[in-house]
Amino acid sequence: MDKFSLNLTALPPELLEKIFHHLSHDLSCLRNLAEVCSTFHQVICRVPVKVQIPLCDSDLSWLQQHAIPVRHLANREIAAFVGDQILGLNLAACRVARLVGYDYQSRRCEVTPHYLALLHCLARRATTSLRRLELNVDLIRSRRSFRFTDILASFRNLCSLSIHFSAHIELNQRILNSDDAQKFLDQVLANLTSLTTLHIFICPSRRLRLSSPSLKELGVYKSDGVEVARFHLPALERLSLHGSTADLFRKILADRETGGQAMHRNLLAVVYDGCPKLRVLNNLQLSSILVGPGRPGRREWAGQVNRALVRQYRRQLLAGEATLA
Repeated sequence: MDKFSLNLTALPPELLEKIFHHLSHDLSCLRNLAEVCSTFHQVICRVPVKVQIPLCDSDLSWLQQHAIPVRHLANREIAAFVGDQILGLNLAACRVARLVGYDYQSRRCEVTPHYLALLHCLARRATTSLRRLELNVDLIRSRRSFRFTDILASFRNLCSLSIHFSAHIELNQRILNSDDAQKFLDQVLANLTSLTTLHIFICPSRRLRLSSPSLKELGVYKSDGVEVARFHLPALERLSLHGSTADLFRKILADRETGGQAMHRNLLAVVYDGCPKLRVLNNLQLSSILVGPGRPGRREWAGQVNRALVRQYRRQLLAGEATLA
């Protein structure tokens, strides 16, 4: 053993754990270090790691054999093919889980049994540890409510949630003229009282209403024909609608072609009334005079914000043209 290794082994285990934490994304490197000496092995087996599914056989075997804690889990593969890998992991300390693939049953508006099994496993093992979750959802009801409402309520300390509906669910809800998606969102926000960040993808609701005392960041993406009807978000500081301001304007024009010129006419008024602490709208940093209790009235505020958005939109267009040139 060389002098460098001898010096490292003399360090306190707590300090070694902090050093090895910086390598938690590189399982191969950690496996090699764990073979250096028994001290390294004992410390590394306590280091929470970042896992990207699918795993190679050697990494999977090492994780399972030593019950290495997983702090960050990411998977975009179909659960039926990789579910066994995830079910065999130590998820008791998992803080971040990104489980977004196309895990819907063919021509049906519900997730696959394999995907549901993964979520139930995560709910059992990471009930108190999980802080950030990104997942596919459906609107299938259980006895009391929606089954995904029950699953999400299992994560008692969840702070950040990204919900992905499918295009099939969106279409089905529009055809049935159903407000199940709105009811689902109402239940989720009522249950998750510590939630500070919410992102919604392919929102099926035609008229979106959201109420939460804790949300500080909200995003709505890839959603057609969705009009913001009411916000009651007293703590919200950041709002993103469809991504960039250019995307927002394109979406408004497209929605007005199909839904009438009145669509989104009161958007900024709804934001003003429901988000008194808003500081950032679609990456537009609002000036200090537009933030806080001393902000101007609704009409003046909406006019100033609209003009600032238009200026940002023009800058984005010019930047896009310059890139193409």
